[in-house]
Amino acid sequence: MHSIYRAGLDELLGEYGIELTEASREELTASWRELAPWPDTVPGLHRLREHFVLATLSNADVSSVVNITARGDLPWHAVFTAEMVGAFKPDPACYLLAARYLGLAPDRIMMVASHKYDIRAAASLGLRTAFVARPREFGDPALADTEFSDEFDINARDFLDLADQLGA
Repeated sequence: MHSIYRAGLDELLGEYGIELTEASREELTASWRELAPWPDTVPGLHRLREHFVLATLSNADVSSVVNITARGDLPWHAVFTAEMVGAFKPDPACYLLAARYLGLAPDRIMMVASHKYDIRAAASLGLRTAFVARPREFGDPALADTEFSDEFDINARDFLDLADQLGA
């Protein structure tokens, strides 16, 4: 995965004519591992954990998710990544991996995400869905699609709102 992140960075730097040293490129490539969770995430997840099994399903590699989990004190019961099936979401194999290892039918799992393509793909496989609006997901709020939609089982402002709606 590191090579994929690095290739993307190199492409963007070239596109914008930005010159960086090799050390700076490597530092930027790994920097997203240092991101802090949104302020509502940890308290919301802790509330949800009291009532539900929590697992993350990420397109990142396992080591990155483990680092982010430890750094952010994220209370997952399980970590699943696309790397485990050699594909990226929205490939159905990613979602079915989680269902298989959790030992649950898809309709007993809720995919929670701020990316609509992700929860739409999960819904197509029978998973329940929750959309969490993240207006600053891409920096500028104008770039994020935060409009609620009836196509999702739950629409939430953040993880605290999600916990409220799920009775946690």
